[in-house]
Amino acid sequence: MRAAWSLTQFLENLPSAFEILDRIRKNAKNAKLAYMLSLISPINSAASIKLNVQH
Repeated sequence: MRAAWSLTQFLENLPSAFEILDRIRKNAKNAKLAYMLSLISPINSAASIKLNVQH
């Protein structure tokens, strides 16, 4: 009985799991874009390195 209930709950939570994966994928794209922009602009990458060291 419990297994059936958890399966139902799993199926109900599936759409939100896909939303989370989609959001992670979009964030990865944004991170890749930010990384490429930092390679293009040395000043920007130096500033971000300085920021990372401070944290």
